[in-house]
Amino acid sequence: MNRYRTIDTLTVAAETVLALSEDQVRRRRHQLEALGEGRYRALTLVQFKRGEVFGLEGELPKGHDRFVEPLTEAAPAGSGAGESGQTSAPAGAGGGSKTDARSQAGKKGTRKK
Repeated sequence: MNRYRTIDTLTVAAETVLALSEDQVRRRRHQLEALGEGRYRALTLVQFKRGEVFGLEGELPKGHDRFVEPLTEAAPAGSGAGESGQTSAPAGAGGGSKTDARSQAGKKGTRKK
């Protein structure tokens, strides 16, 4: 089971097998079928907020990699790690304000020769 942390809102398809914390299951119980051992099958589309940690059986669907970061060490289900949405953005994910980007853009071409 591969573990991921969302870096943006993510929606997974029905029939996807997930590993979720007790809190995640409580909030989505009507969308899940219990398979045992902390595994659940999505009965409908299931959405995750930024910062949530979850397990995914099989390969990450094409295009989903831009919404998650893989976790190299498996966080135990139910640990609550990263589920509050209060995590910092991963390295290289941006985080700079639009003002920072504008000020950088305005500096282009102003260097003296």
